[in-house]
Amino acid sequence: MIRRLTQFAKLKLSEPTLKAVEKMEFVYATEIQSKTIPLLLHGKDIIGQAGTGTGKTVDNPVYSPFIF
Repeated sequence: MIRRLTQFAKLKLSEPTLKAVEKMEFVYATEIQSKTIPLLLHGKDIIGQAGTGTGKTVDNPVYSPFIF
């Protein structure tokens, strides 16, 4: 199965957040990131589940309401 990868630049992150993501050299969001970040940006509460190594922990600062 071929899955299209979403670029962080297309997720409508704030400029400071996008710069931080780029500084860490992340270009593409994982599946859990690309599905949850847009919901969070619209103020939705979420519960997500994804396997080890899928980018959940690195997203904690991205999800912070203080940097949107």
